[in-house]
Amino acid sequence: LMQSLGPQLPPGAKAWLIGSLAWGGFGEHSDVYLVVMGVDPAAANRLELVLTRDLAVPVEVLRAEDLPAPFRERVERDGIACHGP
Repeated sequence: LMQSLGPQLPPGAKAWLIGSLAWGGFGEHSDVYLVVMGVDPAAANRLELVLTRDLAVPVEVLRAEDLPAPFRERVERDGIACHGP
């Protein structure tokens, strides 16, 4: 994931892995959920396509800016940061 994600994120953007891959229970029929911040909608769509192709599993990219505040706070608190320090 990190090899495919890193080059796709614009400078200053952040990303968190959420869902069953991050919090347990990931299985054969699971999707990958990624929340990004500081990524415009078109870039988020491209990222979703690239990651789905590279990982060969369905990937859904959500923009933090579009999420309700309580969910965004949970992502920032409990998600697995994929954006480095």
